Amino acid sequence: MDPRDAWRDVAVLLVDGNNLLHAVAGDAGPGPLRGLLARVAAAVPRTIDATVVLDGPPDPGAPSRMRVRPGLLVRHAGRIGADALLVDLVEERPYLERAGIVVITNDAALGEHVRKAGGRTRPVAWLSTRLEAWPSAPAAPGSTIGGPRPRPGGPAGGSLDRARRRRGPPSGTGTPRPEGSPGQPPTAGEEDEERHPWRPGRGATRKRGNPRRAPRGDR
Repeated sequence: MDPRDAWRDVAVLLVDGNNLLHAVAGDAGPGPLRGLLARVAAAVPRTIDATVVLDGPPDPGAPSRMRVRPGLLVRHAGRIGADALLVDLVEERPYLERAGIVVITNDAALGEHVRKAGGRTRPVAWLSTRLEAWPSAPAAPGSTIGGPRPRPGGPAGGSLDRARRRRGPPSGTGTPRPEGSPGQPPTAGEEDEERHPWRPGRGATRKRGNPRRAPRGDR
């Protein structure tokens, strides 16, 4: 197959994601999904507006739509369901542009709705053949698609943090300064207190006896 002809007349690609996952990977879990998205990102030209639609809501705290790369989105259908969202995505386009929309699905009922709305359908095998012709692309920097999540501390696995612990805290973050005006250097008395901590009997508190009486040995 000539790669230049593989995507001829396709302006918008809408994928029934769960249908494709079960047909290609046999599972719709996170691992197969990451692998599938990496293959779609590598195979589908960036000139095509592609969206993979998944059933149900995203994971707690995750967005309902995520950009895998420019030109490729993943959308969770939530309560309305993937079939209804796919039809809505076709109908929201101007009618004259719908002939360039291709929906990937093996669902006969969904395909009928898409064609009535003015779009076209292709079976999962049509897309999987094109995915097999392209190797998976490496994950983009900062992306978790197609690869593991980076470990805290950078690529060295926390070596930067260990080096910082060996060096100790940065200058100015050690023992708190004596009380005084913020940002001002300590006074002479405060400097003396820093160099010579208080000890029992120091200075005026040291018992020296009566200065008017002679030492015991001279009496």
